[in-house]
Amino acid sequence: TGNQIWSKAYGEAGKDDLMQSLIKIDNNNFVIGGNRHAPQGTPLLSFWSNNWIFAIDSMGLLKWEWFGPTNKEIAVVGLQQTTNRDWIYASYTYKVVSPGEWESQCKVVRRDSNFNLIWERILSPIGSYANRLGDFAPTPDGNWIASGTWAYKTGPSQDDIAFYNCLYKLNDQGDTLWGVQLKAPPGYDGVSSPGGFTVLPSGSVVWALRYDRYEPQPALSFGWLIKVDNDGCVDTLCQTSWL
Repeated sequence: TGNQIWSKAYGEAGKDDLMQSLIKIDNNNFVIGGNRHAPQGTPLLSFWSNNWIFAIDSMGLLKWEWFGPTNKEIAVVGLQQTTNRDWIYASYTYKVVSPGEWESQCKVVRRDSNFNLIWERILSPIGSYANRLGDFAPTPDGNWIASGTWAYKTGPSQDDIAFYNCLYKLNDQGDTLWGVQLKAPPGYDGVSSPGGFTVLPSGSVVWALRYDRYEPQPALSFGWLIKVDNDGCVDTLCQTSWL
């Protein structure tokens, strides 16, 4: 009926803790993926971040937790457990390149039941903080879909970048089966933020994004729906609404 049964806080004082995924293992086990990083105000050259995956029971009691390698994985997006109890999720790398600039790459990571690394696959070029993951999920045919927006450098300045919305299908070994890259809705240029997607029983993917267009004035934001079939062919591009 929507009444609150319990509420608990997780994390450590003096750190910034984020939750990004939650999956149900059984009626008494839930696993949460996120990350822990240095608190706001930490100088960039001293900044650090770790993946954070932990389990709770049905009453919210912490059962176990695991932290990933520092700055090598700084998110747990779309956490899944495979039939052989491996863990698989999308994440980022993190690298400081100057006192005022850092770079990242988006990737998919697979680890065994004890969190030993099995494989990882880089999806994006190394780029600015603007690289963004959207979602990660299984497909009906035993493969995986990952989405995001990658920032490609177009010049020497940190702001000289072009954004591409990217959707990838990977097999169980992390090999790319197909990829779709779309720069912008036809006739527009701006910045997009990836949202979630749904994989249909046919294997087609319906993908939602937000798009912010700054030129020509007035600036406008709108939703963008993309449908991609099981073979990676774009079926539908649909502008849904103006804000």
